[in-house]
Amino acid sequence: MSSAAATVSPLFPAGLRPTFINLEDETGTLNVTAGLGVWNRFRRVARESPTPIVRAILERSPEGVTNLIADRFEPLTVFATTGSRDFR
Repeated sequence: MSSAAATVSPLFPAGLRPTFINLEDETGTLNVTAGLGVWNRFRRVARESPTPIVRAILERSPEGVTNLIADRFEPLTVFATTGSRDFR
């Protein structure tokens, strides 16, 4: 299960203001970039869903950095409920 570790909207020229999201799970972090139109359309899902499903294009730089360029966010609906586990 992943969670959004941070969202940042730096200053860019009007119409080009992307939002950067870091998704984190037990294996590491992943950078997600959402353009202004995508962010405006799916902001609520991206911010409020405990585990958003991100439809995106995978981008890998020559330096080995992996990014997702988002074009859609959807909530992951889980119907099973579980209690916390105490391993003490």
